[in-house]
Amino acid sequence: TIPKNKTVDGELESQAKLQHLFRNGSEVNIHKLSLSVDKENFLTADINSICLWNLGTTKRTTTFKIFENGPKIGSLNSAAISSASFNQFGNSCMFLYTLSNGDIHICDLRERSNFSRKSSQLMRTSAHMQIGPNSIYSNYLSYCSGAEFLPDQTQVVSRDYMSIKVWDLRADKPYFSANVNDYMERNLSQLSREDALDDEFFMALSPDGKYLSTGGYNRTAHIIDAN
Repeated sequence: TIPKNKTVDGELESQAKLQHLFRNGSEVNIHKLSLSVDKENFLTADINSICLWNLGTTKRTTTFKIFENGPKIGSLNSAAISSASFNQFGNSCMFLYTLSNGDIHICDLRERSNFSRKSSQLMRTSAHMQIGPNSIYSNYLSYCSGAEFLPDQTQVVSRDYMSIKVWDLRADKPYFSANVNDYMERNLSQLSREDALDDEFFMALSPDGKYLSTGGYNRTAHIIDAN
């Protein structure tokens, strides 16, 4: 429940009460949770799988695994799940997930209940990188740390190492890119030596979907007009 303020011994304390506990949904740490717009379900994601939970069920150990990655993380050609998010602007059956190789998958629960073999739509960040696909740094630069639906539901915004991109789902490609860390491109070899290419940059969308916020190096924050 939402924390409530309470005065204890003259000091103001914030207290929250555990309402429900959902168990056994993941074998490893959960790093992403997303609530559906109708407030009936939520997604949890770890590096290997995505689970769908129902908030109304009395059996809180029951979940549906709607996506499970192929090769286990650590093996050759493996790609970790970096984020998963419901559409927050209308259709509660639509969700997306992103992978560490830069793939963005759009999924519709009305089509099927499991997306391990095939998603409804696929977009590849790596296919639209300005740096050549054979670059030794392409895997780092195409890494997609997260994505979200925009209000008109025909657009998706994503965050990779260098930039924010807005995608047109009807064209499967980005039509707008806002550079954030592009000035670091000339220092990629140094960043690699310092293991800085593993840094992740996240983003947040305003409730009305009009503005994005994300971070960069040099302790900077960026506010971007999504329109």
